[in-house]
Amino acid sequence: MDELRKLEEKIRLAIHEKNKYLTIFESLPNPVILADEKNQFEYMNHAAALLFKNSCTCGARFLYQADEGIDILNHNSPTGSVESCLPWLDDELAAFTGGPQITWSFEKAFSSETGNRNYAVRFSRMQDISSKFLGTVIILEDTTEKKQAEDALRLSEERFRSIFESATDSILVWDKDYNYLYANQAAIEHVGATRDKLIGKNIRDGLAHLPELMRLWMERVDRVFDSGQPMRVEDAVEVGTKFVYSESVLSPIKDTSGNMFAVGVLYRDVTERKKMERRIAEALDLNQKIISASSLGIAAYHSNGQCVFANESAARIVGATEEQLLQQNFNRIGSWKDSSLLKAAREVLADGYEKRLEIHTVSSFEKDIWLDCKLTVFTTAGDSHLLLIFDDITDRKEMENRLRQQNDALEDSNQELERANRQIIKQQKAIIEEERLKVLLQMAGATAHELNQPLMALLGYIELMAMDRDDPEKVGKYSQQIEDAGRRIAEIVKKIQTIRHDEIKHYAGETKILNLDKPISILSVEDNDLDYQKIKTTIGHQKQIQIERAEDIDIGFELLEEKSYDLIFVDYALPSGNALDFIAKMEEKQLEIPVVVITGKGDEMIASQVIQSGAYDYLPKSKISSKALARIIHNTLEKFRMKSEIKQAMEKMAELSTKDELTDLYNRRYFMESAEREVAGTARYGQDLSLLMLDLDFFKQINDSHGHPAGDAVLKQTALLLKKSIRRYDVACRYGGEELAVIMPNTGLADARIFCERLRQKIENTTVRYGTKKIQFTVSIGLAQFLPESDKSILHLIKRADDGLYAAKQQGRNRVIAVDDNALQAAADG
Repeated sequence: MDELRKLEEKIRLAIHEKNKYLTIFESLPNPVILADEKNQFEYMNHAAALLFKNSCTCGARFLYQADEGIDILNHNSPTGSVESCLPWLDDELAAFTGGPQITWSFEKAFSSETGNRNYAVRFSRMQDISSKFLGTVIILEDTTEKKQAEDALRLSEERFRSIFESATDSILVWDKDYNYLYANQAAIEHVGATRDKLIGKNIRDGLAHLPELMRLWMERVDRVFDSGQPMRVEDAVEVGTKFVYSESVLSPIKDTSGNMFAVGVLYRDVTERKKMERRIAEALDLNQKIISASSLGIAAYHSNGQCVFANESAARIVGATEEQLLQQNFNRIGSWKDSSLLKAAREVLADGYEKRLEIHTVSSFEKDIWLDCKLTVFTTAGDSHLLLIFDDITDRKEMENRLRQQNDALEDSNQELERANRQIIKQQKAIIEEERLKVLLQMAGATAHELNQPLMALLGYIELMAMDRDDPEKVGKYSQQIEDAGRRIAEIVKKIQTIRHDEIKHYAGETKILNLDKPISILSVEDNDLDYQKIKTTIGHQKQIQIERAEDIDIGFELLEEKSYDLIFVDYALPSGNALDFIAKMEEKQLEIPVVVITGKGDEMIASQVIQSGAYDYLPKSKISSKALARIIHNTLEKFRMKSEIKQAMEKMAELSTKDELTDLYNRRYFMESAEREVAGTARYGQDLSLLMLDLDFFKQINDSHGHPAGDAVLKQTALLLKKSIRRYDVACRYGGEELAVIMPNTGLADARIFCERLRQKIENTTVRYGTKKIQFTVSIGLAQFLPESDKSILHLIKRADDGLYAAKQQGRNRVIAVDDNALQAAADG
């Protein structure tokens, strides 16, 4: 019995000891699981049960009391195992139980219903005193939050490192022994080393070449370690032949326990900034000297009206001292006596725009003066200020007053001159009308000359009729041509009867040749702003006048390429030349626009030069007035109009004297003159010359069937094809009626025949549309080459070519016959 009691006591003590460990396991926050040798759960603590949410069970779940041992609570559910409840540890546990290790610790991540989790896992082997394997103790620690915190810390460190590395300032970390713990890329480049040669090295190695700077930095590191407080320093170190300026901040670096273990340094090279600050200081000093030495008065006022600066000239102009000006406040009644200046100051401060004005005032210091004032606004230190720049123009105003009095006297004289000028204008108008009459007479002469063409044709056909009086067919043809020439004469006579004799426009008040109510576009080539503004203001009240400005010659010609102008005002002296250069360039570019020279050089020699070079008029700037400019604009445009009309009339006269109006070919008169000239040159130099005579086939039938306008259209189309076919030096003309002729210099009979045949085919394949009708037509061509031994006159050559034309008609029309023995024989046989 005693031994039995002893055995029970031992068992009770053993169970009590086991219960103590189980109590410890139950109190642990981490899951603890006992797995037997088959990896079946034998025990799990409360934390493990919470982890599995009672989804996994063990062979027994122990409920116990401290004194009486444990009670075993049987489970009805099947026993859990590592394979079923911790499958993510199955491979590791199998490796552990099959191996010799007593313990094994590792980390493992797995996915659960609550998301991805990280665990620190520890396996411990259970065995008896004989080393028999009894099972495994599995202890789990959830390190998910710890892992996340470590990752966040690592990411933060990487971000700060990235910021440090991208910084342009040098960032260094030294420990208490002056060793480099960290240096960003800027610091490494500044030291001139590589990262592996710098990190871990001592400051004595990095700054050995600058011993004084090295000692200075070591002292600063010691001071930060001793005080535990940050430190800001500025340095100027002589490196070689120059000084390097820098700003640095030293800050203590502490661990999580608050213990300081290093000093961080932010180093910035401010050498360029210091140089800029020095230059700015020098510039400010220079500006101060310039302002002080300036003859202009300069004063600055705060937006509240208080004067904050005034130079010596400002005090002198208004009759005060600088101290007295600094006591001014323009918002205070009586401080500024001129209300217009006070109003301008407030407007400039309100809207920020610059203003300029002239005032006549008695200053606050009782000085009667004229001031030219410029007011503008500037901002400093966030506050708006008024800048007043002014000049004493009292002497200038007195001079202007005297000049005004003289101008009044001159105006009285000008009125007398105006009366005399009106008489001159009347004389000019009489001259203009006389010139008009000359033009009309010349035009009448040109028209009469035009009449000469059909008259010469008439006489020529009469002469040919006399030569061929025995040939009825030719006589009939010549009769038709004589009839056409007579009709042409009648048309010209009708035009002479309806010619315009004159055209005068009447306006209110008095008769004017120029209509000043129409828009007038003026280009002013003027480099002086004030002079241009004076011209613009003087004529600005005339709404029909538009004025634009060019500051120099090249700019003026750029505008002339883009736009047309009626009149040009040009200053005599310009940055890149003078008015003579401008007029010469206009002639070079063949620009026909009237030019008036307006200049400050009132020299009669210059006036004569510009008028001779082509300017229409000349006006000194001292004589600019509304009346003077209006008079110059009127007279210049009228002169230009008259010149243009005369030129157009002369061109028209020249055209009428040489061109046929319907076909735009040369007329018979011009043809005869050219033929005489070419024949003379051919005879002199022994060159070839051919003449072709072209006549439209059945032209009378075209006129009778479709009307004379249709016949004119056919004739015009034939002339157009002829002009496109001939060479530049060939001469094509309308010889008479529907007959055309071409002089072909340097061309033999064979080449001329080829040309004529091509022309004939081209005309044959052409259709003329007239209304809804399509008209096809053909031509017959007679061709002759100049023969010096037989062609004693141009008329003989024309007759031979006309014989060829007659032969072409006889042989059936729509063909080319060149006059030689064979052609004449074929015509005779026909």
